Amino acid sequence: METNVNFKAGKLTFDRKSNIQDRQWESSFEGKIKGHALAGVIKSERGDITVEGKRVGAEVVGLWELDITSDSGSRKQLLRINPDLTAMYGSIPVKKVDLDNGQVAFSTTVDFGELKYDISFVGQVKSRKLTGGLTTSRGTRKIAGQRRRSTGARQKTARIEKTPREPDVIYVPTPQPVVDKMLELAQVTKDDLVYDLGCGDGS
Repeated sequence: METNVNFKAGKLTFDRKSNIQDRQWESSFEGKIKGHALAGVIKSERGDITVEGKRVGAEVVGLWELDITSDSGSRKQLLRINPDLTAMYGSIPVKKVDLDNGQVAFSTTVDFGELKYDISFVGQVKSRKLTGGLTTSRGTRKIAGQRRRSTGARQKTARIEKTPREPDVIYVPTPQPVVDKMLELAQVTKDDLVYDLGCGDGS
């Protein structure tokens, strides 16, 4: 268990106490963080150990602005990848984003009553750009995304005032079996006039 964790001006220090076979081991760490790299020394009664580390997932962690393109047009979506590599695709939670040598993949499922709607993404990240394909039951759509740069609060406010805010509400097309079931339950016929509020792609 780590205690006394401190980080200031790029310097990280902490103490660690471990219980191994009824014996308590104590150690301390002191190092520096530069960019996404960590270098330092672990000190204990057994001597000093040099440590080097790299932040896992550094190239994908952050807020991504996605352009999703299909034959029917394009739309925008937000993808937030957290430091623990969980994520939010719009308002849909993603348990884990897999990252391997620049290759990015994730999958998740949305429930519509008794039906399940699968979403999966496979692509690659390079130079703050994310490209690939998003696959659902309606086929695969191309994705091109760019990671949003962090700015100060004042700069963020100015940008929001000058630029219309893109919607970040999740858009998930209703699966055709759900559409059919809704029409069946409503007993819609060719003689009825139906208004579909928030119709999305109009299915």
